[in-house]
Amino acid sequence: MLHSRSVGQHLLFWLLAYLIRTAQLGIYQEEKDPLFHEIITNAFQILFAMLQAYFVSYRILPRIFISRNYLLIIPELIVGLYVIAVISRITVIYLVEPIVRTGPFGQESIIEIMTDLDRLVIYFIQTFSIAIIFIFSSCLKISI
Repeated sequence: MLHSRSVGQHLLFWLLAYLIRTAQLGIYQEEKDPLFHEIITNAFQILFAMLQAYFVSYRILPRIFISRNYLLIIPELIVGLYVIAVISRITVIYLVEPIVRTGPFGQESIIEIMTDLDRLVIYFIQTFSIAIIFIFSSCLKISI
C-alpha cells in the first residue's frame, strides 16, 4: 500500500513538472513552436530530469550520508551527470529533432556533442533545476 502510494506521488510530481515546463516554455519563447514540438521535447527533457533526480537521490546522496568518502563520490557525481547530459543531448539531436523539425538541417557529431561543454551545461541546468526540486521535496518528505 505504501509503495503504490509512493509511486503515485512520484508520477504526480513528474506529471506536474512536465505540465508546468510545457506551459512555461510556451509563454517565454519568442517564436511559438507548435504544440507538438513542445510536447515531444519536454517529454524527453523530463525523462532526463528524472534520471538526474533518481541518480542523485538514490545513488549519490545515500553514499554521501553513509560513507562520507567525498573523494570517490564527487567524481562519480560529475561523471554521472555529464553522461546523462550527453545522452540527453544526443537523444534530442538524433531522435527528437528529426521528429519535430522540417529538414534539411545539420546535426552535430557525437564528438562535437561530447566536447561542447557550454551547451551541455545549459542542458544540465535545464533538467537539473527540476531534479533539484524533486530531491528537495523527497528530503522534505522524509524529514516530516
